[in-house]
Amino acid sequence: MAKPTAIKEVIHGVIHNLTPTVKCGIAQAVSSALDKKTLQHIKIDRHTNNNLIIKVDSSVWLYVLNTQKEKLLESLNKKLPNIGICKIIFKIGRVS
Repeated sequence: MAKPTAIKEVIHGVIHNLTPTVKCGIAQAVSSALDKKTLQHIKIDRHTNNNLIIKVDSSVWLYVLNTQKEKLLESLNKKLPNIGICKIIFKIGRVS
């Protein structure tokens, strides 16, 4: 008789397997929503609690992206309705 698997291990395995797919989908959606010049100044940091956190390399790009935040959010939710991003947070940080 096989040893039962703990639910913690099952959930961890499922989440671990889905995370790269979600992150890849978000990266593709962001890439198609923004121009190449802008993409050089950002890095997707993480997606938690329906918030997408994106690192930006300078305060200038932080300002520019904050002016485009609603448009980007709308575009992402059209392309990825099953992920349900409610808020985009831009933070200054290391991009490379």
